[in-house]
Formats: sequence, C-alpha cells, structure tokens
Amino acid sequence: MQASGGGDGPEAVSTAMLVTNKMEFLRESAKVVVFVADAPPHGVESGDRWPDGTPDGADWKKESKVAYEKGIVYHTVGCYPEIAGYQKAVETFQKIAKDTEGIFFPLTKAEELVKLITGIATEEIDKLAIQKEILEELGVNMDEFSDEDLSEEKIQSLYTRIRSKGVTKRSIRAASPSAPSAAGEFEVAEEEVSEDDVKEALRQLKKKSE
Repeated sequence: MQASGGGDGPEAVSTAMLVTNKMEFLRESAKVVVFVADAPPHGVESGDRWPDGTPDGADWKKESKVAYEKGIVYHTVGCYPEIAGYQKAVETFQKIAKDTEGIFFPLTKAEELVKLITGIATEEIDKLAIQKEILEELGVNMDEFSDEDLSEEKIQSLYTRIRSKGVTKRSIRAASPSAPSAAGEFEVAEEEVSEDDVKEALRQLKKKSE
C-alpha cells in the first residue's frame, strides 16, 4: 500500500468523536473509547487547513460533553515525539480525557500499545465489578437502581461498606509517573477503591438505568 493526500497536520478528531458518540453500546457494558493520535483536532493550531474546525461542524469540546452525558469514557493516547511538535495537541487530548473521566497516556514505544489497551480493559472490568458491588449493597438490580435518595452521607456509608469488604481495583499507569513521556512504559497496579471510584460507578449506573 502507498499513502497519499493530506497536507496538513491536524486531523478530523471532532468528526471521529461525533461518529463514536452515536454508536450503540450494550446497556451493561463499559462505554470506553481508546483514542490514539499523533496530531490535534482541526481548529486548535495555527496553519491549519480548516482553522474553524472540520467542515461538518463537529466540535471536540461539544462532543466531550456529549460523551460525558452518555457515560462514555475517552482514554486518549498521544504518540510521541510527533504529538509534541504541536503547541496545543497534548493539552487538547488531556482535556478530552479529563472531561470524560478518562486518562491521557503518552506513548513513546509502539510495542507498549498492546499492554496499554489490555491494561485499560482490565481497569474497566474492575470498574464494572465496583458497580456490581454497589447494586448488591443496595439490594437492587439495574432496572431498580435510582440515585435520588443517595445523599453525600449515604454515599460515604456505601463507600465505607465496600472498602471494608476489601474490594480493590487494577489501574494502568505510567511506570515512571515523574517523567511519563520519557519512559513510555506502563504497568498495571492494584489499588484500594476510593470514594471517587464509587461516585463514578454511581454515575455510570445512573446512565445505564436511564
């Protein structure tokens, strides 16, 4: 095969997000997107062929909000060193991840991508397990779930009960957090479940029960 065309660096990231956000997910599945990129969306860098964004009008900031409202998590992966050649690319993908409760991962070694995606899948499987624990603690199924009477005090109590059961989760992280873009390697580590994990699990359950 031979590549041709193009001419500018930025890509149709916003359009990709627009299409992804319209996809149908199984109700009880983990709604997760792993977005691998080496260039920013159209409309964020100078010298862009489409300085106002993609011609179809898609907007990555708007699509980040749509994803969050639908409970879709975007984990973004920036390919180094190419992505570092842009002024706002890393910042943009970090924001997409943050706005959807995901994580930005810097990738410097292609062979680490399989480990990274596998690690993300492992982490999301454990998040589903936390959701299951919550349903069991509340004594309800997915159809019966409601967060209307869950005050901060009740959420804290729920978190305490889950933690007392020794529930843990596995998380994928940069092996060298102090210099992730330099190291480019990842590892899966077991962690205690935090109160934020419980709150995010409740948010996901709410989206699935709507």
